[in-house]
Amino acid sequence: HPLIATWAAAVPPASTDGATTALRHAEYFAGWLEALARDAAQDARGLTDALALEFANAERAWDTALRHERADWLAAMRPALVRYTELQGRWRDACTMLGAALACDAAMRALPALRLELLLNLSTLHYRLGDPHQCEALARAALVPARSAGVPAKLIGALNNIGLALLNRGEAGQALPFFSEAAERARDCGERR
Repeated sequence: HPLIATWAAAVPPASTDGATTALRHAEYFAGWLEALARDAAQDARGLTDALALEFANAERAWDTALRHERADWLAAMRPALVRYTELQGRWRDACTMLGAALACDAAMRALPALRLELLLNLSTLHYRLGDPHQCEALARAALVPARSAGVPAKLIGALNNIGLALLNRGEAGQALPFFSEAAERARDCGERR
């Protein structure tokens, strides 16, 4: 298999230590998934085809990155894994993986921006799974860091998810201020949707 051949060529021959091999594997997959997500911006078929074959390896790399608290590798792998699991309807798999990362305090301290991404991804996934309470709780947890991050799309995402969760529970009056602020922020950024 071409991926295995590429990875094996990068591993020094003297490296027979299982932990070293697992780390090299995770590092390789972090780079591969990052490139895959970048390429998928134009066409997601390559991402879905590749990960359909390599998802078990990606999960193993994710777990290794978690065990070794490598927030940088988690951040590199997250976009491709989220996109793939969303496209394939594997929302529970994504919740398990992203939830474990969010629970890794050392990784979240090492890369606070990753925490915001995970909160927003998990909020959206819980909405899709029909869990508006968890969707709202995660989006509310993302609201303060989203406001301070200075990235309007993150704030808009958190506000919209809170509004969607409230609306889904039949609380339209409470949802309206969140939707209104999200729309105002979007207009400020030049969005016309």
